[in-house]
Amino acid sequence: MTKMVRSSIHGGAQYATATLDLVHGICSRLGACAADLKAQAIALSNARMRVAVLRTSTLQWCPEQNGMAALRAPVCESSGFGRSLHVHVEYLRLTDHAESARSQLHALAVQCERIADVLARAYGLYSEAEAKSRMATNRALQWAARVAPATMAKFTIAQALGGWLYGVVTEGNFSAAHALNAISWQQEGLMRAASAAIGLHDGQSPVPSGAYAIGGISSRATNLIQGDALTVESVDPHEPSVAPVSDMGGALANLRRLSAANADSTHGEYATIAISRYVDADGRRSWLVTIPGTDGNFDSPLGWEQNVELMSANAMQRRNADSARMVVEAMRQAGIGRDERVALIGHSQGGIIAATLASDYADEYRIEHIVTAGSPIANHPMGKGTWVTSIEMEDELVAALDGEVNPRSEQWLTIRGEVRNVADGSPADANGAVDDGTAAMTAVDQSHQGKYELTHDLAYHTAAYENALSLGSEALANHDSHFMATIHGDYMETTYWSGRMEHGKHDIEMDDTHTQ
Repeated sequence: MTKMVRSSIHGGAQYATATLDLVHGICSRLGACAADLKAQAIALSNARMRVAVLRTSTLQWCPEQNGMAALRAPVCESSGFGRSLHVHVEYLRLTDHAESARSQLHALAVQCERIADVLARAYGLYSEAEAKSRMATNRALQWAARVAPATMAKFTIAQALGGWLYGVVTEGNFSAAHALNAISWQQEGLMRAASAAIGLHDGQSPVPSGAYAIGGISSRATNLIQGDALTVESVDPHEPSVAPVSDMGGALANLRRLSAANADSTHGEYATIAISRYVDADGRRSWLVTIPGTDGNFDSPLGWEQNVELMSANAMQRRNADSARMVVEAMRQAGIGRDERVALIGHSQGGIIAATLASDYADEYRIEHIVTAGSPIANHPMGKGTWVTSIEMEDELVAALDGEVNPRSEQWLTIRGEVRNVADGSPADANGAVDDGTAAMTAVDQSHQGKYELTHDLAYHTAAYENALSLGSEALANHDSHFMATIHGDYMETTYWSGRMEHGKHDIEMDDTHTQ
């Protein structure tokens, strides 16, 4: 089986009612055509079977039809051997034509379904209904957990255990991936319920209030253990990973390479971000900041605890998260001006940092576009001028930690990817569609094939973006254009910045800049 990703697009455009009605009508007509074509294909198949039965009952007394001309029956003598052979040949032609027509009708029906599916996903026709359904489910789960917490816990554990056993039986996979996948539809609602039990519910999503309550305690503990003195310095990476970009796809590729370098313990490049500078024909500078996710190293500002602070309901607590302070200090040392355009792209915690800067540093930096992959940012109060392109996987736990559905507007677009298994060797057309009727999917790269695994890896978000791009969505095209307009100009250089935490009196130490 091959892992492939099917994406849907939510938000990102305000289509006119007439346009949406037109697309709805086209999809409905395509669906009706597909149903009619399949019915005709079935009718042809049935006719072919009836002819086969009729031929068998009519010609069963003709030995030459079975290769036994020497034992002719009377019925065949009256018709003659030549006439019998003619009937046999005409029958073969008839059945061949019928099978060819049936196959073509079925292929046309599948093509109609594919076009309708692509149109629906490109225009987000299902997004409003799906968002309302997800929100209703989240609140119902929160209510159930409050009213009957023990029952809800047993129900969730039973589902998770069932998913885990399924993975063990079908794949011999003893990881928690199948268990988490089994409760993926509950994840946002359960986060709401858990946060409501911890924090003070402010009438909106309870997750930020819960994060505020936890962060107030965990940040103090982390400062005692890790220290609260932050050092940010420019570094020369073992191998530069960030190249000039021409679209969001290139920025995602850079993010993936930088994340891999951060995860490589051989060279100790953890807690490293990249800042790229672009200059247009008028000499105006713009910037792209690339931020990887949590690395979990002991003295890293990109640690696990910082995630909680970044998701807090309190703006000051978000600003004071070590990881946010590190990125802001690197931007200051890189020389980013107050009025210079900035785009940020981040994975996991990197995306939450980007959302925090767009929310809480809007008066200090001109952040025009952020791109996030697998980041729970639905509750961040973005600056009015900031565009958001968010990529999430359906069964991804991390992106569900905000307990909320992302806002939907012209400036906020969410790509949601779903992993599906396709039989190996299934023929695919130029759009990645396979002959089993599954429309336009994108394969996850070869290094992530095999047993089911958690979909938080950037390989899945990259495949989700590529699949969404193949839909030809006007909304996604607008976001891609806005992203590139933000960093308009010629690529000049990329600087790399590393942060470390330690005990000390002096916070934020400065160092000279090294460029790549």
